[in-house]
Amino acid sequence: TEQAQRLLQDVETLEVAIYMGDGACPEWARSYTELVSDSSPAPLPALDSNAMAGIFYTGGTTGFPKGVMQSHRAIWASAVGALPLMEMHRKTVYLHAAPMFHMADFAGSMGATMSCASNVIVSAFEPGLVLDILGSEKVTHALLVPAMIKMMLSHPALDSADVSSLECVAYGASPMPAATLETLLQKWPGVGLVQAYGQTELAPVATMLAKADHQAGSEKLKSAGQPTAVSELRIVDEQGADCAVGVSGEIVVRGPHTMIGYWYKPDEHAKALQDGWVFTGDAGYLDSDG
Repeated sequence: TEQAQRLLQDVETLEVAIYMGDGACPEWARSYTELVSDSSPAPLPALDSNAMAGIFYTGGTTGFPKGVMQSHRAIWASAVGALPLMEMHRKTVYLHAAPMFHMADFAGSMGATMSCASNVIVSAFEPGLVLDILGSEKVTHALLVPAMIKMMLSHPALDSADVSSLECVAYGASPMPAATLETLLQKWPGVGLVQAYGQTELAPVATMLAKADHQAGSEKLKSAGQPTAVSELRIVDEQGADCAVGVSGEIVVRGPHTMIGYWYKPDEHAKALQDGWVFTGDAGYLDSDG
């Protein structure tokens, strides 16, 4: 709240701060709950599906973060591609444990919304809290990054946690250590696991490793899966030609979930988006199963 108050004082064009936290609303802000209760429903806008829905920032792992412009169509398409493997439905209870501004949780949010699911939101990730909430809120679906999973697996409350309602844990956003994944399979044998690979430029899902491929000791556990129903994927060499099976190259993806471009970065846009293909900058190869 102190940072928000300073912003109101220092930024002349900023007029209103909306408070969404616990406790009493500060005098200098508007209460989110009161705004909702005191307002009538807004009419549904007539939107162009290709219009920009938002700007999402990349992680900046290979340089300064870039603002990725994503359309309504791209966000919808990415969720459509992921839903069959996530198997969300009207009785789904989806846990938001990852930051909600990040494309990883945003993808799960869209899937839950399109499935008319229920949402459980924690203000910050804490492994003991999440392990407790899985049982108390009868969570069926969750998206967790590998670092979160590793912290939960080493927590003293792991073995007593109630995961009887848990149908699917999706993981991604960073590489999953093989030992962590094997331990997860051992500790939660009845929970379906799905890996998602992608990037913000793809809104964000490109490929998924299905539940059926999560077998202990399987070579497929090293894989990020197959392209989703909306993704077309190639592995290309430095000249842009397709690589043979088993040969590493750059992963390129196209489909209705590709970005509009980078916010005010035309040069980087031209480099990353070529003839509709997003050049991910990631290396990979395809096996004989694709």
